[in-house]
Amino acid sequence: MMKRCVAFAAAAWLASAGPASAQIGGQAGGFASSAELEQVFQQLLADPANPELTLRYARLAVEAGNSEAAVAALERLVLFNDTLPRARIELGVLYYRLGSHAQARDYLKRGLADPSLPADARANGERYLAEVENMLSPHVLEGSLTMGFRYQTNANLAPSGRRVLQAGLPFNLPRNQRKQDDGNFFGLLGVEHKYDFDPFDRQAWLESDFTLYGAKQFERSRLDLMVADFATGPRFQPLPGDLPGLNMKPFFRASVAVLDEQEYFHSFGFGLSNRLDLSERLRLEAGYEFRALDYNSTSRRPFADEQSGIENNLAVGARYLITPSQRLEFRLGGRLMDAKKGYESFDEISTSLTYQIGYSAPFAGMPQWIAAVFAGYAHSWYDRPDRSVAPGRTRDDDEWRVGAYNVFNLNKDWSALALIEYVDNDSNIRNFDYNDLSVMLGLTRRF
Repeated sequence: MMKRCVAFAAAAWLASAGPASAQIGGQAGGFASSAELEQVFQQLLADPANPELTLRYARLAVEAGNSEAAVAALERLVLFNDTLPRARIELGVLYYRLGSHAQARDYLKRGLADPSLPADARANGERYLAEVENMLSPHVLEGSLTMGFRYQTNANLAPSGRRVLQAGLPFNLPRNQRKQDDGNFFGLLGVEHKYDFDPFDRQAWLESDFTLYGAKQFERSRLDLMVADFATGPRFQPLPGDLPGLNMKPFFRASVAVLDEQEYFHSFGFGLSNRLDLSERLRLEAGYEFRALDYNSTSRRPFADEQSGIENNLAVGARYLITPSQRLEFRLGGRLMDAKKGYESFDEISTSLTYQIGYSAPFAGMPQWIAAVFAGYAHSWYDRPDRSVAPGRTRDDDEWRVGAYNVFNLNKDWSALALIEYVDNDSNIRNFDYNDLSVMLGLTRRF
């Protein structure tokens, strides 16, 4: 139950946050071939003062992953032609992508100061200038608030069948414990704060994240949930000269969950997150986290404390940009839970794959809309049988999930969200067989 709720909150947070795609001139398209890039380069050698040819070469160079070549071409263009504000805007965007924020600010301001700058380039320049100003400040605070509605066909994640096992014998599940559909109003607040120890060096900074999720059920008040999570730690580049794309973040994390107006659990832990940008297209990630969880037994959940224990998580992942508007994300994780009771202790291996694409909104003036499909699988095997359920049989679960979401960006601050997900948990003990279809609609305000 708790794992599914937290997974939904994470999915909604990722969908509401949306991807940031820095593209030269704000254009999206496919990656350039080396032959096409070489052809335009040869044309540029024959006509080096041609502004249209230079802009085309710069875009192709960016798509090919060679931002430095694009910068050199645009620098040469504006040096000999001071009447091209669009080129200055695109130079500012490129310097932003390369992390040279002071130079980016200079070119963006000079480009925006020209009254002849086209409206689309002006909007793009203003957006990046605001981001650059934030980046040059030692403090950066951003986040989002999503509020909406969620419906589930199996809100209590009850067994699919009415007959379960009790001490190894068939038992008819009481009506109030059977599969029940329900909806809820939910709110999801995510806040990220960064403090740069040196805004001009940008080799080390402090990252802090706070997430608050709350859901109020329409009918099943015992499922009312609130989860708060806080994590903080320094992120730094250990090898800025030899491996500038590598950064690491040791962190501390604390969480608390309230279920049915009573504390369900609290936890604290620490971990290490590693990220390596091999190119503009490919990012690799790896991390480890240790958590100590303390569950609280209540009158409605008298054995919840048996889940208390130590959890170790290990995960690796990759993100690949197929084109500037398409990306593929893969994750492989391992989880070891050493609980108070052996039948609550388990090992788990999981994997997920997400494909995301940005596409043009059907209405003029709106940013790109984003669509994604995802699938995941998790296999869990428990340490010991639960004699009160099935003596002599150790629980073994296979969980499958598929889903899709769409982010309808209305402007730079507002977006609407739609998410659908189906989960099927197949267990060798019928008590833990369940499936659930959930639909979420929400509205997000970014700040």
